[in-house]
Amino acid sequence: PQGDGPGLIGVLGLRADREGILWMLDGQADGQTGRIVGWDTNTESLHKIYYIGQPASRLTSFLNDLAVDRDHNAIYITDTANAETTALIVLDLATGRARRVLEASPFTVPEPTDMIIDGRVVNLGGAPAHIGANPITIDPTNTWVYFAPMTASAMYRVRTTDLLDETLSPAELEARVER
Repeated sequence: PQGDGPGLIGVLGLRADREGILWMLDGQADGQTGRIVGWDTNTESLHKIYYIGQPASRLTSFLNDLAVDRDHNAIYITDTANAETTALIVLDLATGRARRVLEASPFTVPEPTDMIIDGRVVNLGGAPAHIGANPITIDPTNTWVYFAPMTASAMYRVRTTDLLDETLSPAELEARVER
Protein backbone atom coordinates (compact mmCIF):
# COMPACT_ATOMS: atom_id res chain seq x y z
CA PRO A 1 0.00 0.00 0.00
CA GLN A 2 1.00 3.56 -0.72
CA GLY A 3 1.42 5.92 2.23
CA ASP A 4 2.84 9.24 3.29
CA GLY A 5 6.07 7.74 4.63
CA PRO A 6 7.18 6.46 8.01
CA GLY A 7 6.16 9.54 10.04
CA LEU A 8 7.10 9.56 13.69
CA ILE A 9 8.50 6.36 15.20
CA GLY A 10 8.15 6.86 18.97
CA VAL A 11 8.03 10.36 20.44
CA LEU A 12 9.30 10.42 24.03
CA GLY A 13 9.95 14.12 24.60
CA LEU A 14 7.80 17.05 23.50
CA ARG A 15 8.38 20.79 24.07
CA ALA A 16 7.05 23.95 22.43
CA ASP A 17 9.24 27.05 22.30
CA ARG A 18 8.26 30.74 22.41
CA GLU A 19 8.46 30.97 18.61
CA GLY A 20 5.78 28.36 18.03
CA ILE A 21 8.09 25.47 17.15
CA LEU A 22 7.00 22.14 18.62
CA TRP A 23 10.13 20.07 19.23
CA MET A 24 9.68 16.29 19.32
CA LEU A 25 12.33 13.79 20.42
CA ASP A 26 11.63 10.85 18.16
CA GLY A 27 13.55 8.02 19.81
CA GLN A 28 15.63 5.59 17.91
CA ALA A 29 14.34 2.16 16.93
CA ASP A 30 15.72 -0.77 14.98
CA GLY A 31 17.28 0.73 11.88
CA GLN A 32 16.21 4.27 12.90
CA THR A 33 18.54 6.98 14.20
CA GLY A 34 17.17 9.14 17.00
CA ARG A 35 16.13 12.59 15.86
CA ILE A 36 14.65 15.90 16.87
CA VAL A 37 11.74 17.00 14.71
CA GLY A 38 10.71 20.65 14.79
CA TRP A 39 7.15 21.43 13.66
CA ASP A 40 6.18 25.05 13.04
CA THR A 41 2.75 25.47 14.62
CA ASN A 42 2.35 28.92 13.03
CA THR A 43 2.54 27.63 9.45
CA GLU A 44 1.64 23.98 10.17
CA SER A 45 4.76 22.84 8.35
CA LEU A 46 8.01 21.03 9.01
CA HIS A 47 10.59 23.39 10.49
CA LYS A 48 13.67 21.15 10.72
CA ILE A 49 14.90 17.62 11.48
CA TYR A 50 18.14 16.97 13.38
CA TYR A 51 19.54 13.44 13.48
CA ILE A 52 21.36 12.32 16.64
CA GLY A 53 23.79 9.76 15.29
CA GLN A 54 27.11 8.41 16.46
CA PRO A 55 29.33 9.44 18.19
CA ALA A 56 26.76 11.53 20.12
CA SER A 57 24.53 8.49 20.49
CA ARG A 58 25.68 4.95 21.22
CA LEU A 59 24.43 1.50 20.31
CA THR A 60 23.00 1.38 23.86
CA SER A 61 21.37 4.83 23.58
CA PHE A 62 17.81 5.47 24.67
CA LEU A 63 17.09 9.13 23.95
CA ASN A 64 14.47 9.98 26.51
CA ASP A 65 13.68 13.64 27.09
CA LEU A 66 14.68 17.15 26.01
CA ALA A 67 14.93 20.76 27.12
CA VAL A 68 14.82 23.55 24.54
CA ASP A 69 17.06 26.63 24.88
CA ARG A 70 16.35 29.06 22.04
CA ASP A 71 18.35 31.82 23.80
CA HIS A 72 21.48 29.74 23.17
CA ASN A 73 20.14 27.94 20.09
CA ALA A 74 20.51 24.52 21.70
CA ILE A 75 18.57 21.47 22.81
CA TYR A 76 19.68 19.31 25.74
CA ILE A 77 18.75 15.62 25.65
CA THR A 78 18.93 12.85 28.24
CA ASP A 79 20.31 9.54 27.02
CA THR A 80 19.17 6.99 29.57
CA ALA A 81 21.24 4.31 27.79
CA ASN A 82 22.57 1.96 30.47
CA ALA A 83 24.30 2.64 33.78
CA GLU A 84 27.73 2.66 32.12
CA THR A 85 26.92 5.01 29.24
CA THR A 86 24.08 7.26 30.42
CA ALA A 87 24.75 10.91 29.51
CA LEU A 88 23.42 14.23 28.30
CA ILE A 89 23.58 15.26 24.66
CA VAL A 90 23.95 18.88 23.60
CA LEU A 91 22.54 19.72 20.16
CA ASP A 92 23.62 22.96 18.45
CA LEU A 93 20.62 24.13 16.41
CA ALA A 94 22.76 26.35 14.18
CA THR A 95 25.11 23.60 13.00
CA GLY A 96 23.15 20.43 13.78
CA ARG A 97 26.18 19.10 15.64
CA ALA A 98 25.43 16.92 18.67
CA ARG A 99 27.94 16.03 21.37
CA ARG A 100 27.87 13.81 24.41
CA VAL A 101 28.62 15.21 27.88
CA LEU A 102 28.65 13.93 31.47
CA GLU A 103 28.73 10.34 30.24
CA ALA A 104 28.86 7.86 33.15
CA SER A 105 29.28 10.76 35.58
CA PRO A 106 28.08 10.65 39.19
CA PHE A 107 25.26 12.96 38.04
CA THR A 108 23.87 10.76 35.25
CA VAL A 109 24.49 7.25 36.61
CA PRO A 110 21.64 5.72 38.63
CA GLU A 111 22.03 5.12 42.35
CA PRO A 112 21.91 1.47 43.50
CA THR A 113 18.47 1.94 45.05
CA ASP A 114 15.38 0.13 43.94
CA MET A 115 12.50 1.93 42.30
CA ILE A 116 9.33 1.05 44.21
CA ILE A 117 5.82 1.70 42.95
CA ASP A 118 2.78 0.62 44.97
CA GLY A 119 5.07 -1.26 47.34
CA ARG A 120 6.63 -3.38 44.58
CA VAL A 121 10.14 -3.21 43.17
CA VAL A 122 10.10 -2.25 39.49
CA ASN A 123 12.07 -4.76 37.42
CA LEU A 124 13.61 -4.35 34.00
CA GLY A 125 15.04 -7.35 32.20
CA GLY A 126 14.49 -9.56 35.25
CA ALA A 127 16.43 -7.33 37.65
CA PRO A 128 15.59 -4.24 39.68
CA ALA A 129 15.41 -1.24 37.34
CA HIS A 130 18.26 1.21 37.90
CA ILE A 131 17.73 3.91 35.28
CA GLY A 132 20.17 6.68 34.37
CA ALA A 133 19.63 10.27 33.20
CA ASN A 134 15.96 10.69 32.44
CA PRO A 135 14.12 13.85 33.54
CA ILE A 136 15.47 17.15 32.20
CA THR A 137 14.21 20.72 32.14
CA ILE A 138 15.49 24.27 31.83
CA ASP A 139 14.65 27.31 33.93
CA PRO A 140 12.62 30.16 32.37
CA THR A 141 15.73 32.34 31.95
CA ASN A 142 17.65 29.56 30.13
CA THR A 143 20.43 29.82 32.72
CA TRP A 144 20.25 26.37 34.36
CA VAL A 145 19.52 22.89 33.04
CA TYR A 146 18.10 20.57 35.71
CA PHE A 147 18.37 16.78 35.35
CA ALA A 148 18.63 13.55 37.30
CA PRO A 149 18.88 9.81 36.95
CA MET A 150 15.47 8.17 37.17
CA THR A 151 16.62 6.17 40.19
CA ALA A 152 18.30 8.77 42.38
CA SER A 153 17.70 10.70 45.57
CA ALA A 154 19.03 13.97 44.14
CA MET A 155 18.51 16.35 41.27
CA TYR A 156 21.36 18.26 39.64
CA ARG A 157 21.80 21.48 37.73
CA VAL A 158 24.46 22.92 35.46
CA ARG A 159 24.68 26.29 33.73
CA THR A 160 23.72 26.29 30.07
CA THR A 161 26.90 28.27 29.33
CA ASP A 162 28.95 25.43 30.86
CA LEU A 163 27.15 22.77 28.80
CA LEU A 164 27.84 24.84 25.69
CA ASP A 165 31.51 25.47 26.50
CA GLU A 166 33.41 22.92 24.41
CA THR A 167 36.74 24.01 25.93
CA LEU A 168 35.82 22.44 29.29
CA SER A 169 37.26 18.99 29.89
CA PRO A 170 34.88 16.31 31.19
CA ALA A 171 36.33 16.78 34.71
CA GLU A 172 35.96 20.58 34.51
CA LEU A 173 32.33 20.26 33.42
CA GLU A 174 31.61 17.75 36.21
CA ALA A 175 33.09 20.21 38.73
CA ARG A 176 30.48 22.76 37.67
CA VAL A 177 27.45 20.53 38.27
CA GLU A 178 25.52 21.35 41.44
CA ARG A 179 23.34 19.10 43.58
